[in-house]
Amino acid sequence: MDLVCPICSDLFVPCADVKITPCGHMFHNLCLSQWLERSETCPQCREQCTLTNLTKVYFNVTAYRDTALENLTSKIRELDQMFETFETEVKSEHKEIRKSLVKFEEDGLFNYTDLEYEVEKVQKNLGTVQKVVYSACIILFAYASLNIQQIVEYMVGL
Repeated sequence: MDLVCPICSDLFVPCADVKITPCGHMFHNLCLSQWLERSETCPQCREQCTLTNLTKVYFNVTAYRDTALENLTSKIRELDQMFETFETEVKSEHKEIRKSLVKFEEDGLFNYTDLEYEVEKVQKNLGTVQKVVYSACIILFAYASLNIQQIVEYMVGL
């Protein structure tokens, strides 16, 4: 969940100095201080507000990140297991096809309908495996992008 300051529209980063007004609205301390120099009202709801009745906010974001990371890690493990299962199935199907081909060659029986069916089964399994790998890549990319964005924002705030 991304929280932003309504005055400057920047994200609240973990190290940001953030204050809450008595009416419950949250702002960067610098943004709110500058606002209150001009008007002693909340920038969002215009309720009476002064510098003396603000409350400092302390973020505990590591718990959220740890939970998100655990969820992504669990999902990746699940996708890995699915991938391994499909990979095993594809290898097994491949062996069966080879056995069938050898048998057909030995017997001189080439039933193209059976061969086409076997090829179709393998192609379906391969398509499923490709979808699983693609999903895992998307999840990893999304997580990496999120972390890079948060790190950059944190570093800019220093």
